[in-house]
Amino acid sequence: MFKTERPIFRKNALKYYMQNKDKTVLPHFISPPIMFLLWCLLGLLVLSVSVIWLWRVPVYLNEVGEIGTTSGTAQAPVVVVLLTQSQLSQIHPGMSAQLTLGAGGLQWQQSIVAINPKLMSPSELRQRYGLDTSVNLLVIQPSAVALIPVRFALPLRLYQGSIVQVKIQVRSQRLISLLPFLGSLGGA
Repeated sequence: MFKTERPIFRKNALKYYMQNKDKTVLPHFISPPIMFLLWCLLGLLVLSVSVIWLWRVPVYLNEVGEIGTTSGTAQAPVVVVLLTQSQLSQIHPGMSAQLTLGAGGLQWQQSIVAINPKLMSPSELRQRYGLDTSVNLLVIQPSAVALIPVRFALPLRLYQGSIVQVKIQVRSQRLISLLPFLGSLGGA
């Protein structure tokens, strides 16, 4: 047999093989539209977590008050809100309160004008602020008092002793603190 010096592979095929060997080719497990969708979902997840982390929601002190009067010559109507000793540290004069007369009746926004931090007995509260003696649900223990004046025309003889629902925003907290198991991450 005779020997030839001719290579088995063509010159162009060998060159093409060497170029392809240098490139890194990753396998295609998912199609490009699905990959784009997954990146969009990751972006939405990051956005929602940041909103939950940064968004603050108000925390309200919900109490019930009664329309009474202050002991003075004008007999101006005020909403008397009874507070426990622990609630006194959360509120101060000037804080805004949302008041609702009766069950879903007239609503208005008003500021607290005074807080009497001295604990008073139920009978002293009834006598001093003209609270209705038939409404014994409100005055059951020694309480401190927050006074919110009624700034619009309200016939006192018709509304004295009426129940008023009072919501006072005492602080705000992060939304993430309301989620179970993640509440400790949110802080105050």
